[in-house]
Amino acid sequence: KKSNITFNSNLSDLFHFYNHLFKELAFIQKNYKSTDPQNREDAIKKYRALFGSDEIDIQKVTARAKFLSQQIKEVLEPVTIRRNRLDLINDPDYMDEVNDLPRVEDPQECYFQLTKEQSEFYDRVIGSYFTNNPDITDKFKGPIYKPYKYEGKDKDKEKLTRQEQIDQLSQDNLYEILRRQMVKRFESSFGAFQKSIENIKKSYETIRTFIEKSGGIYILNRPLINKVNFDDPNSFDEIINKYKESIVDKDDKKYKVYNVNEFTLKDEFFNDIESDINLFSRILAEIDALRLVDNDPKRQSLIEEVEKILQTHPKKGEPASKVVIFSEYADTVNYLATTLKFKFSEKVLVVTGSLAGEWLSVQQVL
Repeated sequence: KKSNITFNSNLSDLFHFYNHLFKELAFIQKNYKSTDPQNREDAIKKYRALFGSDEIDIQKVTARAKFLSQQIKEVLEPVTIRRNRLDLINDPDYMDEVNDLPRVEDPQECYFQLTKEQSEFYDRVIGSYFTNNPDITDKFKGPIYKPYKYEGKDKDKEKLTRQEQIDQLSQDNLYEILRRQMVKRFESSFGAFQKSIENIKKSYETIRTFIEKSGGIYILNRPLINKVNFDDPNSFDEIINKYKESIVDKDDKKYKVYNVNEFTLKDEFFNDIESDINLFSRILAEIDALRLVDNDPKRQSLIEEVEKILQTHPKKGEPASKVVIFSEYADTVNYLATTLKFKFSEKVLVVTGSLAGEWLSVQQVL
């Protein structure tokens, strides 16, 4: 609440006031012409409290908002430090204080070597298996993520309802996200990629079983389908009814119930599901045959680089070397953790969880 770097003695109270005033001005701006009489009357009351008049002049509201913005800037400006090091070094207010800023070296590439067969597999994953090239047919098709394409409804986009447009766009985006995520996981680590392929294959097989045992019903909602007890026929009806009720209660139109038997392209839908399952099986077989996880060249290159850093004697006055390995994916962290712990014994700290990314730290123990 108290700060020594600003003239105001209590920033908490100050910004509580700013926040309240902003909400009042925003309410007036939004509702002074509202068709709802109560909202319009409330807007007049708030305007009267701030400006002493019942005749709303929206230009005064805009001017007060701009003044509020300037007040906030005046509080923040003296305590805001630009992140650019060159700005700090050349700023007369800070240049004398930042003489000891550490120099950041340019990033250096670290290479790993693939065999001819591994390299060809790498190219197939990036250039064929998960490409968006329409000329390539032996690739990830994603029918369970965009079932609307198999309904066979030949409509011009101009004739689609707004909800139909949203549904189609959402499904196309979902497929694109999955396709790109698979490539990103592949480039993150072979272990994470293998885990992702295993998970998506299992998901496909679960959804295929759900459709078969439910008489052709498919819900574009994987977590819901995973709750089904496949040994209990009543479980399907229970899940479907609960889902329909949730749509009514929450107006949740993000997902919908499909009757696959009504698809014009029903056979193509099932064929594409089988095609994707076969592709996942082939990828997993290739990973095993090429020993990309058991004898991972990328992981080995990383370990060699870490060893080189830790074995480098620190310069005079500098602490012992530490290494932070950061990954976007927890699967990659967990995949590397086992090997790093085995290699560096008690020197490894692993952190995963709801952070903005995942990281490992390998420390030289003195």
